[in-house]
Amino acid sequence: MAEDKAEKPVVESFQLDHTKVKAPYVRYIDTETGPHGDVISNYDLRLTQPNEQAIP
Repeated sequence: MAEDKAEKPVVESFQLDHTKVKAPYVRYIDTETGPHGDVISNYDLRLTQPNEQAIP
């Protein structure tokens, strides 16, 4: 019995070494066009260092 194995999508943020990213940090991810022509931009924001600072 052959089993179909679908490829898992690669999550871009999993490729980033988060231990080397220092806050504040802004990373552009992608721009998409919605079904009605609206433009959607995706960003990765880091406002503080995890486990070191609280968000003010």
